[in-house]
Amino acid sequence: ATRLFEEAEVVEIDHENGLDMDRKDLPQIKIDDLDNFLSWLDGQDVVHIDTNLPSMVLQPTQTKLDQEKVDGMAQQVKGGTLKKGRLLISNDLYILDGHHRWAAYKQVDPEQQVPIVMIDLPFDDLVNLASKYDKAKFKDVEGHTA
Repeated sequence: ATRLFEEAEVVEIDHENGLDMDRKDLPQIKIDDLDNFLSWLDGQDVVHIDTNLPSMVLQPTQTKLDQEKVDGMAQQVKGGTLKKGRLLISNDLYILDGHHRWAAYKQVDPEQQVPIVMIDLPFDDLVNLASKYDKAKFKDVEGHTA
C-alpha cells in the first residue's frame, strides 16, 4: 500500500474533489452515539441506509488529519481489529464524519469496501441538520473544542 500523506503529526489532505473545511466546523458524532443519532434522524424524517462503498469514491470535506491516528487505524484495518464503526456520508458522497477511518482504509486499499451510513441529504443540508444534534461535538484535528 502506498502512503497518502507525508510524514507529519497533522497533515493536509491531498484531494481533488473534496471540500476545504476545518474539522472544527464539522459536527462529529461519537461511535457510541451513532445509533442514537440515526434514531434522531428518523425523527427528522431523514432516510438513511447502511451500506459499503470503496474508500476511493468518497470525498473528504475536512482539510487536515492526524497522520499518527491514521497510521494506527490502518494497522488495525490490516489486522482486522479496527473498532466497528461507520462513516457518515451525504447522498452526494461527501464525508461528514469519519475522515481518519476513511484515510486508514484508503491507505490500506483504496478499493476496499468501507462501512458507511448514507444519509439522504446533500452535504450542506446534512451539516446544518447534524449541527443541531445535541450530542454533536466540534473539535479541531488536535482535539481542542471549537
